[in-house]
Amino acid sequence: MHIDPNFQRLLRAEQDADAQRAALHVREARRHGGVAWSGLAPDPLAGRSPADLSRDAEARLADLRVWRQGATGRLLSALTDAERAVEGLRSCLARGLALQDARCGLALEALHRAADAARSAMDATDPVVLSDGPCATNTASSNPSTASSRNSAS
Repeated sequence: MHIDPNFQRLLRAEQDADAQRAALHVREARRHGGVAWSGLAPDPLAGRSPADLSRDAEARLADLRVWRQGATGRLLSALTDAERAVEGLRSCLARGLALQDARCGLALEALHRAADAARSAMDATDPVVLSDGPCATNTASSNPSTASSRNSAS
């Protein structure tokens, strides 16, 4: 039995995906109920066995671990840690605490560690990955109406 909470989460995700597929199959079967005589109804759904679900969750966990160890995964992890540290600093300031307060000092140290981790991850990243070129999340690089990097007025 796996104790890793990530495995348990991924196994539940696989089980939820199977439940969604089964519900969709039932809806499709009902929809085709009136024309079943013509052979248009969906084939019976073959659900995955517990062993298959576990194997698929293991594969997803292995992929997740590889991704987390890569430069992009480490960078996003560092950014998440930095955001958490910034929230801690905001909390200190909102409470009127000085940076010399232990909680504020710990949050500031966490922010420095996250910044160091982010720099380290970026140093290891292929420059093409962090380019200014158009990408799915860089909305400033493309015309939203045409998904083109060229301005339609030019």
